[in-house]
Amino acid sequence: MKNLVFAFFVSLLLIGCTGPERPPVVSIPGEIVQPPKTCKFLDKGLASWYGHELAGNHTANGELFNPDGISAAHKTLPFGTILKVMMDNGKGNPDGVYVRINDRGPFVRGRIIDLSWGAAKKLGMMDTKKVHIYRCS
Repeated sequence: MKNLVFAFFVSLLLIGCTGPERPPVVSIPGEIVQPPKTCKFLDKGLASWYGHELAGNHTANGELFNPDGISAAHKTLPFGTILKVMMDNGKGNPDGVYVRINDRGPFVRGRIIDLSWGAAKKLGMMDTKKVHIYRCS
């Protein structure tokens, strides 16, 4: 019986000593906390943004849309893909913004990406603008 009690307490001790899971790359509300190591040019074209009118709706991957978060919609890239978005004219945030694909779109001809309002604001883009996007890993 003593061995059983001892084994029980050792099990509890070992369970308590396990560390937390590796922290996610994306934190709430979606800002990238660890910039990716490499990014390669993917595309250039028009970007737009969508915002508070869709707050609380489900995105295509099932998340609740947070317009103040840092996310984006793309027609074909896999959910979870990290992109670096930079304004074509060199204006706006010179570091660009890292976004995570969690939705589908844009559904307006000629546009290559839809940013959340939070991502557009961080980029310095408050209107439809030409951007370069880079796929990161």
